[in-house]
Amino acid sequence: MEPYDFLARLDKADNEAEVRQRLASGNYSQHHKALAQEWLRRKEEVRASASSTRAEAREQESLLIAKEANSIAWRALRAVRNDRIMTIIAIAIAAIAARDDIKWLISWLIDKIKTP
Repeated sequence: MEPYDFLARLDKADNEAEVRQRLASGNYSQHHKALAQEWLRRKEEVRASASSTRAEAREQESLLIAKEANSIAWRALRAVRNDRIMTIIAIAIAAIAARDDIKWLISWLIDKIKTP
């Protein structure tokens, strides 16, 4: 049997367990044994490549999620900074508007502190 015919039979059956069992029991000729081992090696190589591709895809997706989370965090930080600035401005405006009341309040607090 030609090597291509033998490999085509293995591909058609696509039964790795059977090929491994036949190898273990010595059912193949020396030439077919080498071909069967190479066929199994290639099958494993395809699986490893597919696994690697899936791992790379998961890593890429994780990276995209991390970048999006980072972007959201920066936007939230800017919003908090803007809120702080607006709060400081509101306090300053309130202090200016209530300037006379603040003088009275400060005087009252100083008197309370001095009085035991």
